[in-house]
Amino acid sequence: MINEQIKLKIFENKYYVYELVDPNTDKVFYVGKGQKYRCFVHEYQAKNGKIPHKNNHLYNKINKILNGNKNIKYNIIFTSNNEKECYNLEEKMISQYGIDNLCNIELSNNGFKHTKETKEKISKAHTGKKLSDETKEKIKNINIGNKHTDDAKKKVSDSLKEQYANGTRTPHIFNHDDKWLESIKKHILGKKHATESIQKMREVQNGKIISQEQRDKIRKILTKERITKIINCKNCNKEFEIIVIKDSKNKNIKKYCCAKCSYAANSTRNKKKTDKKEE
Repeated sequence: MINEQIKLKIFENKYYVYELVDPNTDKVFYVGKGQKYRCFVHEYQAKNGKIPHKNNHLYNKINKILNGNKNIKYNIIFTSNNEKECYNLEEKMISQYGIDNLCNIELSNNGFKHTKETKEKISKAHTGKKLSDETKEKIKNINIGNKHTDDAKKKVSDSLKEQYANGTRTPHIFNHDDKWLESIKKHILGKKHATESIQKMREVQNGKIISQEQRDKIRKILTKERITKIINCKNCNKEFEIIVIKDSKNKNIKKYCCAKCSYAANSTRNKKKTDKKEE
């Protein structure tokens, strides 16, 4: 149940600065800036097994308080319709308490960035770390059932399309040479299923009955004569061989000699469509 005084305070203006207080010591352990019910989100996430903004320190602190059958205290120390004022006070309060005495990761979310030195320290601290099976299971349980909204999916999709179109992002596989691609191809082609996997597939297929109509269709496709055809790639115009069914329309015929050409052609096509829409 949300305290009515707190409720009135958080809706006094659009933004506010809040403190989370440990009921055991009456000491502030987190300072934040928010709007609406933002200050209660950390506790709600912790109760549902979610780590608030990947902040393990805050997650553990909240759980420790809740497991001791105590309630977190909330202080709304400032409200304003000016967001910058709230960001400035948040940063000031974190500096005043000392970030080492709080569960905050950074001074403020207002464009704060770690220095190169700090990033290197974080990287070294995590290098070689292995998660225990118990931790992996916890992370798995936290993420089960999590689904992105359609709006979030669209934002991610639009962002990736823009990055691929302007060349700031390219698929990982296209950054390698043909020799590397050939070695991966050989590795995949030579891959064999484990005995356990084969047994599982056998059990799934066991007892399945294929109708006579399906058998006839399969037989008809397999007995059709196939020929080797040389065509030009629609992107780089390079000649390459494909195997097609003789005397057939071959609607889904391969148009590009490699994945790079296919990606390049599709990117150009998508860019043209986007430009037309903007016009």
